[in-house]
Amino acid sequence: MKDDIIFDRDWDSFIKTIDELSDNTANKHIHQIMDQQMEVSNKTFSLMETVINDLKPMERELNKSEWYEAKNALFEKRVLRNQSLELNERDDDKSNKAFHDDEKNIEQAKTLLKEQFSDDL
Repeated sequence: MKDDIIFDRDWDSFIKTIDELSDNTANKHIHQIMDQQMEVSNKTFSLMETVINDLKPMERELNKSEWYEAKNALFEKRVLRNQSLELNERDDDKSNKAFHDDEKNIEQAKTLLKEQFSDDL
């Protein structure tokens, strides 16, 4: 009987020890999994942070190039507008010259007609 009590105590103690070990093992395993998940999530964050940091200079360069493109487009627009104004002025000058030339030609024609047909008038 004493042996049975000792065996029961030993058995209880053995079961208790196994439960504790399994709890500890389970806890360790759970903690390992949680640590791995934390590492993965931190790595993911670090990866995203790295990608974002790598994209920032590219974004700045893109903004610079867009600014330069806009600046060049405005410059080209100004140049084209100025060229258009110059062409319009030249056309106006040519029109004015042609008009004055026409007036001169008309006056010359009148003068010639008067000279030729002065008797008829």
